[in-house]
Amino acid sequence: MLAGGAAFRNREYWPIRVYGATILAVNNCLQTLASHPPVPTNAILLVAHGSRLDSANRDLQWLADSLSARRPDDLVETAFLEIAEPDIPTGGTRCVERGADRVLLVPFFLSPGRHASLHLAEHRERLAERFPDVSWELKPPLGRHDALIDVILDRIAGPAADPATS
Repeated sequence: MLAGGAAFRNREYWPIRVYGATILAVNNCLQTLASHPPVPTNAILLVAHGSRLDSANRDLQWLADSLSARRPDDLVETAFLEIAEPDIPTGGTRCVERGADRVLLVPFFLSPGRHASLHLAEHRERLAERFPDVSWELKPPLGRHDALIDVILDRIAGPAADPATS
C-alpha cells in the first residue's frame, strides 16, 4: 500500500471489485434513465387579436413575462391572430424550435366568438399538420371564469384610467 492514500489516486492499484462496482453502478443509472420517458416540454402560446396600437400589443408580452415567472418549467411565446407580429404560425414554430413537444394555445380573448372558436382552431389544425410529432391543444378563451369577476371588482374599486398611459 502506498502512503497517504496514493493507492486510490493511482488506478493500477485499485482492486478489480472497485472497477466492477463502478461499472455496475453506471449501468444501473443508465438503465434507470432509459426506463423513464423524458418529461415532455410544454409550451404556452398566448394568442391575442393584435392591434395597430403598439401599447396594446405590449400587454401580451407583459402577460407572457408574468406567466413565465410563475411557470418557469414551461416555454412561453406570444402570437397575434392579425395585424401584429409574430403571427400564429411563427409563434407555433418558435415553440417547436425551442423544443416543445406539447403546445397549449391559450387565447387572450374574452369570449368564444369567431376568432376564438373558428380561426384559432384552424390555426391549431395547420400547426398539427406541419408538426405532427407535437401535441397541439387549443384552450378555451377567458370567458366565464370567476376570477374575471374579481378583476372587474378590482377595476371598479381602483382609480380611473389615465388616457395618457392607457
